[in-house]
Amino acid sequence: MLPFDHLIVHVTATPPSVDFNAGRIDADHRKKGYKKNGYHIVVLRDGKAEVHVKFGPDELQARMIDGARVRTFSEPGAHVGSSGRGWNKRSIGVVLVGGVDEDGNPENNATEAQLETLRMLIDALMEDFDIPLANVMGHRDLIAKAGKGGPKECPCFDVREWYTCGSTKPVEAQEDEPQEDTPEPEETPQRHTVVHGDTLWALANTYGLSVEDLMDLNGLKDDTIRIGQVLTVTV
Repeated sequence: MLPFDHLIVHVTATPPSVDFNAGRIDADHRKKGYKKNGYHIVVLRDGKAEVHVKFGPDELQARMIDGARVRTFSEPGAHVGSSGRGWNKRSIGVVLVGGVDEDGNPENNATEAQLETLRMLIDALMEDFDIPLANVMGHRDLIAKAGKGGPKECPCFDVREWYTCGSTKPVEAQEDEPQEDTPEPEETPQRHTVVHGDTLWALANTYGLSVEDLMDLNGLKDDTIRIGQVLTVTV
């Protein structure tokens, strides 16, 4: 597992009437140039959590659907790249299906079941990865913390305020400008043109990836690169 130290909550920016899930997110993210679904966990409207492998206490595992098309905890996510280099590698991405009304306007419409599951996920992940509550936040809060990325309402409620208030009822969302009716948009994959002295190891270290990630992203069979070669350096 990667040494994650942040947990970021998102919404898919889809209305309640749309039946969205990890498979559809995976297909959308691949169309955008990512190698797979950028999130580690998808929480459906009924409170079921789509994960790669079940974890946590029995009560939480009973709510999980394993084998889903999501990132494993050994993979960096692709959900907060616009906040700056390295954040995807240190942040677990949990996305709630929903987040906009039928007209595409930001709306806190998380269900009771989703929030009950989210609370259990936060408890389990903070314990498993030793993540402090101060590092559990919504995407909009990470943007404010990192000072990078366009303004967002995602996930349309204050995660820490909700978590600490002792209630599973949604916190009232603040109205803002409409956002796109698409799964959480991310920056386009970043490119790097190889210059003299570059190595895959050095580039991996610079961009917060592993050498294996770079080779996978660029279809490389070995660690040989050449001057002038253009490499994809974000996942």
